Amino acid sequence: MWYWRGNVLYELGDYKGAVASYDKALYIQPKDYWAWYERGMVLRQLGRYEDALASFDKATETETWGYWAWYRRGLVALEDLRWYEEAIACFDICLEISPTNYWAWYRRGDALDRVGKYYQAIASFDKALEVRPTDYWAWYRRGEALRQMRRYQDAIACFDKALEIRPDDRNTLNSKHLSLDQLGKQPN
Repeated sequence: MWYWRGNVLYELGDYKGAVASYDKALYIQPKDYWAWYERGMVLRQLGRYEDALASFDKATETETWGYWAWYRRGLVALEDLRWYEEAIACFDICLEISPTNYWAWYRRGDALDRVGKYYQAIASFDKALEVRPTDYWAWYRRGEALRQMRRYQDAIACFDKALEIRPDDRNTLNSKHLSLDQLGKQPN
């Protein structure tokens, strides 16, 4: 009952009440994966990032199949704390459990890109595209990584794929134009 109460309060935006409910649920059943997981989600909403990580850690201790806790832990590390290497490690574990998880491949590529590991980022975006070949974001981000590597022709091809999916996307159009400008400046 406390777990479900926590879910309802979370949906209503009463994050502190949701945490209190999850805490009561966990007092009764301390190995409840979903209560730890949802508690981590709410703590992230409250900006309590390290507490959220601890909650996701408890979730992963209770269930070895809990790839979503590893994914969410990676998101907190990537987006909120900017602990990129930690994020990559979390996405790697998530992918060991769920090798076709599009979001983990995509976010892994995002984290690798942010630390300048462009070849590895491209490989991750490629894996994401194996799962979802028509995903705009993976094509766009793959193109951005290629552009960072000054592989402008390849970047343009990725931007063209992204534009097939979202023809009027301003970011992709700008990136394509920047790549075309840089391609024109390269010595023959």
